[in-house]
Amino acid sequence: QGFVGGTHFSVDRGFYTTPFDVAITCDTPGAVIRYTRNGDAPTASTGFVYSGPVTIDATTALRAAAFKGGFQPSNVDTHTFIFLTDVLAQSANGSAPSGWPSGPVNGQIFDYGMDPNVVTPNSAALRTGLANIPTFSIVTDLPNLVDPATGIYVHTGDHGEQWERPVSFEILNDPLHPQPDGFQQNGGLRVRGGFSRSSDNPKHSFRLFFRSEYGNGKMKYALFGEAGAPEFDGFDLRTSQDASWAYLGSSENTFLRDEVARATQVLIAPGSRCRYFHLYLNGQYWGLYNTDERPNNNFGSQYLGGNTTDYDVLKSTGASGGYLTEASDGTMATGSGWQLLWSGARAVRAAPTNANYFKLMGRAADGVTPTSDPVVLDPVNLADYFCVLFYMGGDDGPVSDYVGASNNWFGMRRRTGTSGFKFFIHDFEQSLGLESGTNQRVGRGATIAPWSNTVTGANDITHSNPEFIHEDLAPNLEYRVLFGDRAHKHFFNSGAMTDANVLARMNSFAAIIDTAIWGESARWGDAQREPPFLRADWLSANTRLYNFITRGTTGSSGPGRVATLIAQLRGYDSGTKPLYPLTNAPVFSQHGGGIPAGGAGITMTQSNSGATTLYYRLDASDPRMVGGAVRPGTLTYSGSVSVNVKSMP
Repeated sequence: QGFVGGTHFSVDRGFYTTPFDVAITCDTPGAVIRYTRNGDAPTASTGFVYSGPVTIDATTALRAAAFKGGFQPSNVDTHTFIFLTDVLAQSANGSAPSGWPSGPVNGQIFDYGMDPNVVTPNSAALRTGLANIPTFSIVTDLPNLVDPATGIYVHTGDHGEQWERPVSFEILNDPLHPQPDGFQQNGGLRVRGGFSRSSDNPKHSFRLFFRSEYGNGKMKYALFGEAGAPEFDGFDLRTSQDASWAYLGSSENTFLRDEVARATQVLIAPGSRCRYFHLYLNGQYWGLYNTDERPNNNFGSQYLGGNTTDYDVLKSTGASGGYLTEASDGTMATGSGWQLLWSGARAVRAAPTNANYFKLMGRAADGVTPTSDPVVLDPVNLADYFCVLFYMGGDDGPVSDYVGASNNWFGMRRRTGTSGFKFFIHDFEQSLGLESGTNQRVGRGATIAPWSNTVTGANDITHSNPEFIHEDLAPNLEYRVLFGDRAHKHFFNSGAMTDANVLARMNSFAAIIDTAIWGESARWGDAQREPPFLRADWLSANTRLYNFITRGTTGSSGPGRVATLIAQLRGYDSGTKPLYPLTNAPVFSQHGGGIPAGGAGITMTQSNSGATTLYYRLDASDPRMVGGAVRPGTLTYSGSVSVNVKSMP
C-alpha cells in the first residue's frame, strides 16, 4: 500500500560522556518502531518494540526501523554512540563481549578487550588518542562476522562477492567534515589481504563496497578533502600486518612504512591516499587502521578521466592466487595493451634500439615523430614508481624477496586515452629496513630466481610485472637517461624524496598517531606478548626508520639514504648501465622561484673533475637530443645567466 517513512533519532551519533535518552520517531501513522542495541538489523519480528525514549549510558550501536502491515518497511537507521570511559573498560579481563565467540571458530582466533596494564597508567593519553583522529564504525548482524557457516571473519580465506556482507558504515569526528551528526551509509564488507588472512591473525583488514543494492550507490563523501575524489565505489581499511603487534608480535610496528611510501607517490604521480582512523565493530574497539584507495577502474576514472569500462587494471594475485598476474578489470588477453607492453619490453631487452623503445610510446626512433603504434608505456611514471620503490627499499613488491614471487603491485591504462600504463605503490610494509636486504633493491629484479629475467619463466606473461619491464628497458640508453633525470628531480634540490623531505613526511604522519597509538597498544599490545607493546616500543621502531633514512642502512653509520641510493643506481649492472649519470649534474644558484627585478642572474657550478662543459636552454627543451647530440641553438655556460621573461627549466 506504500512505504513506511524513515525513523528519526533525537540525538545524533557521536562521542558522549554522560547518559542520555534517545527518542525515535516515524512520520507514518500507525507504524511500529523496532530497535536493537547489539548490531543486528531489526525486523518486523525481532528487536525491541519502541514504547518510549531509549537510555544510552554506554557505547552502543543503536539501530531502528519502522513497520506497518501491507507497507514496505523503512530502511534501518544506525547511530553509534561512543563513551570513551566505557571503551577503556571493554573486556578488561579478555572475556568475549556478549554474543561474540568465546573461543576459535573454524580455527580463527579472537582476542578481546583493552588491557588494564596499558589503560590504568595511561588513561588520559588514551582518551586523547581515541578522540584526536577520525573514527569509523561498522555495524552489522553479528552472524555476518562470526557465524561458522556464513561469517566473513571466520572464513578469511574465502574471496569474492559471495563473501561480502551488508553493513552500516559511519564516520565520526572527521575534522575535514565537522558535521555534528557525522556520516552514515550502508555498504558491503569483505575481509581483504593475502598473508594476513591467516586464522592465527586476530586483527584483519577489510574492504568496503558501495552499490545501489545497499541504498545510495556511491559514497558521496570527500574522504581526502578537495585533493581527493569526491565519491567512492569503495576503499580498503588497512592495518599493519607484517610488522604488527596483533599478528606477528613485531617490535617493528610503526604504521609508517606503507603510509609514507604511498604519500610520497601521491606527491609525484597518481597514487593511493592515506588517512588514519580508529575502527569499531558493533561498538567494540578494533584498533588503529588507515584508508587505502584501491587502484581499480573506478580509481582510474576518478583521477585519470574516462569511464570505468575504459580501463585495464593489472595486479598480482598474491598468495591466494599463486602470485600470478591477473586483470582485475578489463583484459590482459592477446592484443591487449598489457600484452603489447610486455612483449615490447622483451623486444627492447633483446635489441635495445631506440626504434623498439619509442615504439612503446607511439613514436619513431627519433623519439618525436608520431606513429600508429598504441601508447602502452609511460616511462616517466615507471621511473617515478621505481624511484619510490628503490628509495623505500620495498622488499615485497613487483619482485619480492619476502615471498620469492611477484607481489603487491597495481598497474592501469586507459584504453581510450593517449598514455601508457601507470603503476601504483601498494602494501609497502616490507620497506625502510624492515628486512636486512631492503637497503639494496636496485637491480634485484634481474637476479631473484625463479622469477627473474635470467630464466625462461620471465618470458611467461603470467609472471609479468613492472619490475621485469623496468629491467627489460634498462639496456636502452634513452630510458636510463630519463630515469636519471627523474631521480635527480626527486632526490636533489628540495625534491619530494630528499632525505629531509621524506623525514618531514614521516614525522607528520607520526605526529598524527602519536597519541592514537595508545589505542592500538591497549587493544592489541598484549595479543602476542607480555608485557604488552607500548608507545615506547613504537617510538623505538620509528627511530630505526629514521636511522635508515639518515644513515643509509639500519643501525650503522654512513651516508644518508639518497647518497646510498645514488651509488646503487650508478652501480646498476656492475656499473655498465648506470641508472644515474656518473657525471654530476650542475647546481643552480637558485632552483626555481621568483626573480626580483634587477636582481642577480642565475649561476651554475659543477663538481666534476677535469674539463666539463655546461649547456643550457631557456625554452624548457632539453639541451641533449635523443642519441646524445647537443640540440641546435643550445647555449654554453660561461657566466651568470640573465632571466627576464621565461623561466629557466
